[in-house]
Amino acid sequence: MTVEEKTCLWQQLSRFVQSLMSRKDNAREAWKQELTALVKASCRSSLFSRRQMGVLEDWRAELLGTKQADKAEEGEGKYDSDPDCEECPQPPDRPPLLSECPDEKTLDALEQEIQSYLQDSAPTPVERAIQSTVLSRLQSLLDRCLLNECPKWLRPHIPAGGLFLCPFGSTPAGLASKGSDVDLVILARETRAAPSDPTVCVAILKTFATFLRRFPKEFAIFTLFHARVPLIKLQSIQYGLSCDISITTTSHYAKTRLLQGYCAVDPRVPQLIRTVKHWSKTRRVA
Repeated sequence: MTVEEKTCLWQQLSRFVQSLMSRKDNAREAWKQELTALVKASCRSSLFSRRQMGVLEDWRAELLGTKQADKAEEGEGKYDSDPDCEECPQPPDRPPLLSECPDEKTLDALEQEIQSYLQDSAPTPVERAIQSTVLSRLQSLLDRCLLNECPKWLRPHIPAGGLFLCPFGSTPAGLASKGSDVDLVILARETRAAPSDPTVCVAILKTFATFLRRFPKEFAIFTLFHARVPLIKLQSIQYGLSCDISITTTSHYAKTRLLQGYCAVDPRVPQLIRTVKHWSKTRRVA
């Protein structure tokens, strides 16, 4: 078992036992023997560290209502604490006390660091202008494609008002960082909805991708038509901007509008979301 798998197992076990200790029904009684068997099995397999085994013994002792847990089957007693063990750190079983919270100086330094990151990572006006230019170019090519290159069997499925490329996700919501890709979805101009037939959706994407390949000096094209969400992945050769084009349901459009509404309520909302996104990426938890 890898270190990551051990970490995940230990965290799940910790949360379960902590919730079990707060209960006073039959479930707590029923799991006493299960936890005892787990402690014995862990002794034999050396699954957890010495410090973690000590924590397991404490849990078993508390569930059994004794001050000292019984010795394991192998004759080994309670494990000593191992503060130097960094493998699978024990999650806290209580919230931090007010005296343990960061002081005002630390919070001020953190605030300055966050504001510096938000300022440095924000898209520049030049990047926004490039996004607008590329989007306008793609929209004109989509109009030409539907007008001149659309197969006869597909034309009845194209809405009368035509289709348009609608940005969704972090870019229109104001949550994008410098150098972010642009996500686009093809929707009907009038209804803001995509065709309900998946076959038609894929056919529209394939027709558009074939048309875009006629402009190799403008765009580098890569297609994923057999994925769960069919995509056209492209990059503007002149500007280096990457875009993902899909044609799915209106959920993307609705979620983007919802995010825009949240961000319009308070300017701190997009700052918080961008900070959490950056933290989760650097900590590899997302």
